[in-house]
Amino acid sequence: MKLSIDLFDKRSIDAAIKKIDSMQKEVKSDLAGEAVQKGADLVREELTMAVYSQTNGGYPRTGSLMSSVNGRLIKPSFGQVRVDDEAGYWVEYGTGLMGQNWVQHPELPEGYAHGTGPMVDEFGGWIYKDKNGNFYNTFGEVGRPFFYRATKRLKEWAEMRLGNLFND
Repeated sequence: MKLSIDLFDKRSIDAAIKKIDSMQKEVKSDLAGEAVQKGADLVREELTMAVYSQTNGGYPRTGSLMSSVNGRLIKPSFGQVRVDDEAGYWVEYGTGLMGQNWVQHPELPEGYAHGTGPMVDEFGGWIYKDKNGNFYNTFGEVGRPFFYRATKRLKEWAEMRLGNLFND
């Protein structure tokens, strides 16, 4: 980016200020859009490593969790990356005894309870039936904080990207 200005000409100064404002808005919008896309890509990468590269105890993979990752710009300089499948919450923080007794999530939400509810048996597990009538028994799953790791990576990317932006 190059800007020419005559410091002794008020019109030149006003024009430069207007151009800087316009460039700032454009950079914010472009950077926010780039960050949203990068964030969604990082969530998908981390989800792949955390879930899809692991064995899953014979449960069918539907792809609904992966396909629920999305990002969007809410304002020109503000975006959002989200996971709309409720299973994302369970994968992120873990469930049952396995989630409770394994390494805890670094930012566990206040009040989140592993292995509670009406379906939990006296051993801390539960049995459930799928739509085909098959029964499954589980003691839960360990948390695999894919979203947490993606946000850490996005922060590193943003710091590098902003540094590069001002060094160009």
